[in-house]
Amino acid sequence: MPVTDFATKEKYKRHPGLYAEKLFVTAFTAPRHENLQTWLYHILLSAAHTSFEPLQENGLKHGGQIHQIPNQLRWDPLPFDVVVWHGRYYPYKYDLGRFSVIGSISCDHPDSSIYAVLNGPSDHPGTAVADFVVFPPRRLAQEDTFRPPWYHRNTMSEFMGLICGDYDAKIGGGFRPAGASLHNVMSAYGPDAGTFERASDAELKSKNIGDGSLAFMF
Repeated sequence: MPVTDFATKEKYKRHPGLYAEKLFVTAFTAPRHENLQTWLYHILLSAAHTSFEPLQENGLKHGGQIHQIPNQLRWDPLPFDVVVWHGRYYPYKYDLGRFSVIGSISCDHPDSSIYAVLNGPSDHPGTAVADFVVFPPRRLAQEDTFRPPWYHRNTMSEFMGLICGDYDAKIGGGFRPAGASLHNVMSAYGPDAGTFERASDAELKSKNIGDGSLAFMF
């Protein structure tokens, strides 16, 4: 059976010249498989900031009843802007260029759920709390159909943004990199007029779209 190696260096030993700070996002007594905590090592402690002072009522309807403490909203840098970390709770970075996209090779434009990278399930089967979707470069081969995303409305709000390039359903100039749009519940939306006209008369041959482009949606 494995035994403890007492010669192993203490893993929480403070790094020279840095401040150790532990970050908890679950209860101290949470089961190990749910317990999320991390040791952070800062050059400057997060707590090293000047005191916040309350402001006078500023016209809010319930201003006198609301006490807002902006500590976390005003942190600069953010908590994970550290030299090193050790623990089980940390940001995760995923190269969206590695996402393997799928699509229709027969007819009809499929709904955007096929581009889902992450899904937050709810207690109701088939209904998500939230989805994270990307639209990377891909190949279109559908026949006898309108290829861009169709005009639609649905029961979930959609927040969409463009990281780089041109989004294939909005190429009229109103949706540029670093831009975003919000489609609220049951509001109708779809491709811009120029995209609609071009796609309606386009020859339906197999082609690549979205080269150099990456859009996302929640």
